[in-house]
Amino acid sequence: MTEPQLITIDLTDDERDFMLGVLSEFGGPAGYTPFPIKILGISTADEFDELLIRLRKAIWHSEPLSALDWARAQLLTETCWASDLIGSGLDFGTSYRDEQAAPLLRSIQRKLRRYPLASALFPDNGGRRTYAETQESARKP
Repeated sequence: MTEPQLITIDLTDDERDFMLGVLSEFGGPAGYTPFPIKILGISTADEFDELLIRLRKAIWHSEPLSALDWARAQLLTETCWASDLIGSGLDFGTSYRDEQAAPLLRSIQRKLRRYPLASALFPDNGGRRTYAETQESARKP
């Protein structure tokens, strides 16, 4: 089995601080909301806690991560910051207000979208048809 290729993302200090703050919310307000951890490819609360520790450490030290771990970090950042259902949402407790956080999140997304992160987290397209499959199906009589 080959080791996954590691990807270095050049985050600014603010982007890194924002992601760390968001990921830390799972030990605070977001820790009391349900989160579908199986979407991350893990199955226990202990694995989830270990993942959060590993992601925060790597982001803090600007260490490279696999595409799968960057996808996990992105999904966790997006859902924790924005979702009141499965994240901190309105109870988001870091020093970043919405007008600061939204541009930071968009900047992070732009940097991460250069890599095939979705296919790393959802190798079967999450069970949904791909765009190409949808187009092919539409062409059939």
